[in-house]
Amino acid sequence: MISISGYHISIIAGFIFFTLRFGLALVPNLGLIINLKKLSAFATILVLMFYLFLLEFPIAGTRATIMIIAFMISILLDFKAFSLNSLFVAILIT
Repeated sequence: MISISGYHISIIAGFIFFTLRFGLALVPNLGLIINLKKLSAFATILVLMFYLFLLEFPIAGTRATIMIIAFMISILLDFKAFSLNSLFVAILIT
């Protein structure tokens, strides 16, 4: 039996985000055409939603995913990402 906690989800999200961002930065001139940070944030949201679906939506994983999605949306909208704001959103939704 494995335990899916918020820490586990945040490690997965960080790994996905930074791997995609640095991997896409290796493609010549791609960073001049599109914003790699926003593309990586969007892809992280999609992968986390699929991962949460595979885990069958545990409570702690769902709350952590909502916080990370709020954080990634703030990156997509060019807002300053602040962890207490995403925590507040996750508490309101769950």
